[in-house]
Amino acid sequence: MTDAAPYWCDLVSRRALSRVTGVSGRLYEVRNVGTGEEISMCAVKDEQRYGPLAVQWSVTGGGSEIAKWTKDVAADHPTRLPATLGTGFTVYSPSARLPYFTAATFACGARDAWIEIFVRGVSSGRDATADLAGLMRVAERRFGVLHHCAPVGSG
Repeated sequence: MTDAAPYWCDLVSRRALSRVTGVSGRLYEVRNVGTGEEISMCAVKDEQRYGPLAVQWSVTGGGSEIAKWTKDVAADHPTRLPATLGTGFTVYSPSARLPYFTAATFACGARDAWIEIFVRGVSSGRDATADLAGLMRVAERRFGVLHHCAPVGSG
């Protein structure tokens, strides 16, 4: 991926990430070796130990993945995503390395896909819940383009 590409980790708008987090400058992607067509893990790094963004996705197992995460973050009072984005949530988990988090499962053709987006911080004055839902909306649309499907539930 070149620096001019409009998306980080193929799914998250560079412009939106900068607007939401206030982070810009020298950023670079790190992808997990061994991922590919079925599953992917990718992070955007900077000079801090944990970069401003991490993204994970898979074309299978969405229902069980989101059920696990929903249970794991229950104490942090997650907010449900709009139904148009499938089944999922946004949450602030202060003890996490990247505490702002959104996850969703949705149908991608016959596949039970899922996406998880983790963000280090949100700029002061921003609505984290709305911003995370917006990042997920774009990510699902991009996922559909890249995986040649129309994600059911994406708005």
